[in-house]
Amino acid sequence: QMGFVVDWYFLGPFDAPGTSGFDLVLPPEEQVTSEVDLAATYKGQGGGRIAWKRFRTGDRFGQTNLIQAIAAVKEAVGYAYTEFDSPRDQQVQLRCGADDNITIWINGRQVLKRLQWLNGTRLDRFRVDVSLRKGRNRMLVKVCQGPQHKNPAVPNNWSLQLRLCDPAGGGVTFKPALPPVARKKESTR
Repeated sequence: QMGFVVDWYFLGPFDAPGTSGFDLVLPPEEQVTSEVDLAATYKGQGGGRIAWKRFRTGDRFGQTNLIQAIAAVKEAVGYAYTEFDSPRDQQVQLRCGADDNITIWINGRQVLKRLQWLNGTRLDRFRVDVSLRKGRNRMLVKVCQGPQHKNPAVPNNWSLQLRLCDPAGGGVTFKPALPPVARKKESTR
């Protein structure tokens, strides 16, 4: 058990021309200190409506292809959200990788922010020590998708891989606890 987080809700794509996505503050970030509204819908890229969708990756190393989970797009922002239960208060390492850049909040507190375009997802590329509380914990992840590489033969991948582990890399105990979603309202944003 390596502690991969594989069960998520995804939202996107939001429009982010060029490489502007990293600095944009979009509705899920505005809700991060309270509770992310999984029932809301928003104006997405191209003017269409977007909503949170549940997705569980089947990859044995926990990598989620955001093209499958969200959409095949360029110059966009997507969000991943999960909830899980910890059996106790504990210090853990959050290890992750993303294509392209990534920002992570746990229980309303930003714990990681990395700006690196065209970097690819690699196991444990970024590491940060985080505190989990006993019981329910909430995690929001922002992953930006940049423009197409100058060389059109280079694929425009979009992915996320994240795990919770001890300092030696062994997975820590947590229980996925995603809530159900009842669609109820539409945001004008």
